[in-house]
Amino acid sequence: DPDEYFQRNLYMGAFTMVPYPGDDHSILPGDVNEHFYLDYGPLFIAMRARTWVLRAGVIKAGEGAAKANLFETPDHYVAFVGLGGHQKTAEIELRGINGEAKVLYPGETSETRLTPREEAGVAIFDVPLKRGCAMLLFEKKTA
Repeated sequence: DPDEYFQRNLYMGAFTMVPYPGDDHSILPGDVNEHFYLDYGPLFIAMRARTWVLRAGVIKAGEGAAKANLFETPDHYVAFVGLGGHQKTAEIELRGINGEAKVLYPGETSETRLTPREEAGVAIFDVPLKRGCAMLLFEKKTA
């Protein structure tokens, strides 16, 4: 399942090798393979220079198959929600990161934004999933 493959890499913060002609260590170029790399490319680009956010309880995925992980880049925080399979939405709780999020989906170029509801200092997002995933981008606040 190509979606699961790419989502597992995004969830772990790992970058895949793109198809390259004549390279014996990569997938060969072809319409089928390249289609998935093009669909997921913007999500990998959004995670460039990422580091893990290692704070206890900073992100939590609610009921269902979907998993969530949080990263920091020089420009924004990245919450990846994926591996949801046929799950349509995922509830995500964030502590210490709040505000509106820009949402990216594989294979889509339209911009979507989500606003959380706040409960006891926790930002809760009801995240619509497409192909079992979504990526939330939070701009860093500058003083």
